[in-house]
Amino acid sequence: VEENTGDKERSAVVNVTVGKGKLLSKEIAVTQLGKAPKIVLTPNMVDFPLEGGNSNVQVVSNVSGWEPNVVVGSSWCSVRKEGTKLVVNALRNDNKEMREAVVTVADASTSAMATLKVVQLGTDKVLTVSPISIFGSKGGVQNLKVITNHASWEATVPSSATWCQAIPSDKTLQ
Repeated sequence: VEENTGDKERSAVVNVTVGKGKLLSKEIAVTQLGKAPKIVLTPNMVDFPLEGGNSNVQVVSNVSGWEPNVVVGSSWCSVRKEGTKLVVNALRNDNKEMREAVVTVADASTSAMATLKVVQLGTDKVLTVSPISIFGSKGGVQNLKVITNHASWEATVPSSATWCQAIPSDKTLQ
C-alpha cells in the first residue's frame, strides 16, 4: 500500500479466488487512513459470556497519544492499552439481564476518537443480531454478529426469497 497523502481515508476490495472457474472466493476490505487524525477499532464491538473473560481489540491510528477509557459500565468492565491493542476484561455477570459498556479511545491533542461497544450476556436467554443488513442493488456479502447464550441457533430464508442466502457459522451469519 502506497502512502496516502490526502486527508480522507480510502478503501478497496481485494478478491481472492481458488481454482479454475473461481470455485471459492473471498473479499477482503482494505482501508487506509488519511492524514486527518483518526482512530479505528477492530472489532468495534466485543461480547462476553456471563462468565466474563478477556478480549483483544486492534487499534489502528495515525495519532500516538490515544488512551482508552470506560465511560459506561466501569463497575464490571475494564480496559488496558498494550501496544497497538486494547485488552478488554469483563467480570462475571450473575444478573438476569444482558449488560452493555462503552469504551472510548481518544487522543487528547486532536479530535480523534473511536467507540467500542461491550456486551455481556446474563442468565436470561437472549438473541441479538447486528448490524441491520441493507444491500445496494449490486448485492454482496455481509457478516452479521450473532450474540446468544442458547446452545444452538439457525437461520432460515423464506423459499420465496431465492435471491438471498443465510449461512450460519459459529458466532456470525453471512
